[in-house]
Amino acid sequence: MASILLTDIPSDIIIQIFALLDLQDLISLRKTCKKFSSLSYEKTLWLQQVDKLYTENLLFPSSIPLYSLSSSLLEDIATRPVRWEKLVLQQEEITPLRTRIISTPLAFRENAFHSFLVPGGRFLFAYYEGPPRLVLLDLCTENPDIPLATLAVSGRPGFCFVPSPFEGTFSTLVFTRLIHSTATQKFLDVYDISPYEENCKFTKIASRDSDPQLISFDVFTHPPTAISANMLVFSRNPQQLQLGIIWRFRLDEWIKFRVTTPHVVKIFLLHDSIIFMHASSFSLCPVPTTGYVCNFDALRGLPEVELQVLYERMLLPDPYGLNQATDYWYSGSRYHPMVAISEPSFFMPVSPLRFYNIEHDKNMIYVRSSIGEACAPPNRSWGAIQVERTVWDSLWIPCNGGIYRVFHSSNNVAHFYCQGLKSFRQGTAAQAFSTIINVRNIIPDGARIRVSMCPHSGRASLTWSSPGSGSDSSGQILILDFFEPPHSTDLPNSTL
Repeated sequence: MASILLTDIPSDIIIQIFALLDLQDLISLRKTCKKFSSLSYEKTLWLQQVDKLYTENLLFPSSIPLYSLSSSLLEDIATRPVRWEKLVLQQEEITPLRTRIISTPLAFRENAFHSFLVPGGRFLFAYYEGPPRLVLLDLCTENPDIPLATLAVSGRPGFCFVPSPFEGTFSTLVFTRLIHSTATQKFLDVYDISPYEENCKFTKIASRDSDPQLISFDVFTHPPTAISANMLVFSRNPQQLQLGIIWRFRLDEWIKFRVTTPHVVKIFLLHDSIIFMHASSFSLCPVPTTGYVCNFDALRGLPEVELQVLYERMLLPDPYGLNQATDYWYSGSRYHPMVAISEPSFFMPVSPLRFYNIEHDKNMIYVRSSIGEACAPPNRSWGAIQVERTVWDSLWIPCNGGIYRVFHSSNNVAHFYCQGLKSFRQGTAAQAFSTIINVRNIIPDGARIRVSMCPHSGRASLTWSSPGSGSDSSGQILILDFFEPPHSTDLPNSTL
């Protein structure tokens, strides 16, 4: 029988095989032979890699549709998480390849201090004062300081940003408090925005106010307890949660629920489930699919639906204090990282943080307890990292099998620090690392700073206000690029 070489296999079959490889193996094929090297540049391969990157990491795409991008640009996008990992692992100090200052009006004064770099790295939300407004900036245009869209706001607003279920769209939640002489009124508005549409704008899709004449169950005492792309969960007091309300805001459908669990310290939505975090365990309940009413007023007099607890899992080792590790943007993923503070020592400047992956595995293998009840196996911490006690609460970003955060040390305005933990969800020993980001001669002493990072794109935004106060205070937005950013002409603004 005549032998068949791998190179004799039809190219379309080889491309299908290549599509199953990870990035490192795909690039290594270029060193084998001319045919494999040529096929490794096929656009369909890199289109699949980028689509996988965006889907698994809940990133907002750099362009719509993706096939409008060139093969070389798709490869550049797909390999950035790997290059970011090498950058922070191999160097003790890194300097941005390019920095840009976005000119802004008076901004970020005292209570007006907010920005959010949309995962994917192209778009930035910023809150300006004078007049108060939320703006959306495109960082890949020639004039990123010109807003794509502007939303006028009032009162003392809070913001939350989540992906939308619609392609090329994300959502903004605006929680507003208006303080009157006799009472405080609260409003919650949800907006969708599609930045690739011509003349894009904030489109209100849902709204609710806290008029006491209309609401008997005061769910607006605080912002939503848990948030996802389609629903919000409210509760009177998450620490003593027995009752709550789910609002599927895109359909304006409501349901009251009660749940019987141990003491609740944190609630969040995970895909199609509600997670109730306890002191040393968590309970998972499916989101109800029936029993909703068409508007809030129809809830009056209706009984609560009892949520079914599928299982409770212990956290090992026991956490001292538990918090959500990532931003609400990542609530739609299959898993959700939690961070636990090990018992702190007041005599030590650092304490360890432990990480747990809270995920709903529908194929969970249950074990039998000593009393014959079915229970889930314990959820074990996958890694720990030493952190300064003053920066426990900064948020982390999952990327390429690791988790990262960038924080600012108040003792040194010339440096930021990127901390990370590798071997994410792989069951192996985690590797911790820390890298200095050098921003000397850019930020003034005494500035108040907010950092937002997207390691998938190698981009960060620093929002700061000068040390002045009142009318003497001004804001700046600094964009840090650690890789050569794509030119605006390489990223077409295609209409959906």
